[in-house]
Amino acid sequence: MPTAYIGIGSNLGDREGNCKKAITFLIENSVKVTKLSSMIET
Repeated sequence: MPTAYIGIGSNLGDREGNCKKAITFLIENSVKVTKLSSMIET
């Protein structure tokens, strides 16, 4: 199985919540998430 590194970001509304929803969407669509970095606000 190929490995992919995905960066997720958001700049509207509940930024952290939006990122968490995106990760949940990936998992629910059979993407195996093996590691997550901490949330970084810039």
